[in-house]
Amino acid sequence: AQLPAVSFVDVMEGWGAAGEYGGKSLGSVSIQGRSVNWPRVSGGDIYPGRSFTRMEALTNALVTVITEKMADQLFGQVDPVGKVIKLGGYPFQVIGIYTPPPNLFGDDEGPRAIIPNGTLNKYIKPQRGWLQIAVSPMDSVTVDAAIDEVTIVIMPDLWAVANDTQVRDLQGKMIAHCENMGDRMAIRDPPPDLLPQEIPHG
Repeated sequence: AQLPAVSFVDVMEGWGAAGEYGGKSLGSVSIQGRSVNWPRVSGGDIYPGRSFTRMEALTNALVTVITEKMADQLFGQVDPVGKVIKLGGYPFQVIGIYTPPPNLFGDDEGPRAIIPNGTLNKYIKPQRGWLQIAVSPMDSVTVDAAIDEVTIVIMPDLWAVANDTQVRDLQGKMIAHCENMGDRMAIRDPPPDLLPQEIPHG
């Protein structure tokens, strides 16, 4: 169910894979799986072309928006829009060129391709490790009011990216946050080596 105070949610996962076109190959491309609302979160500009539609996201379409840097490295002076490249060995149609907003820390970002999140999981199959979720409140609602509607706090797959000490520290902070707010619950991942009957309760 949608929260009344929330305008939209953007989900982002990432993975690295090779990018190829016309005999050229980029060995390390950052592939981001995003929701249809990603341009509203990331800013910047998509031109020429466009981002993927809601229907393309729902159907896990093989479409991609690539950054200017990736377009320059793969295509040179050729217009990339409408061309088919390979990401992780799968054919993706380039539908737009993305110019990110200025980076305060300098332009050190490598080539990047943005695809629907479902497409990332269906074809590229990233290793589970992190999932970033951005929530935007309605125009008439403050951020604090939107936060007040949160009822569950989770950190999925935390054990895959952190050691035992880090996990326990982060889970402790998550529990402390829920106790402090008094109106939400925390869902914790148990250690991966425990059987269901071995998980302590309470």
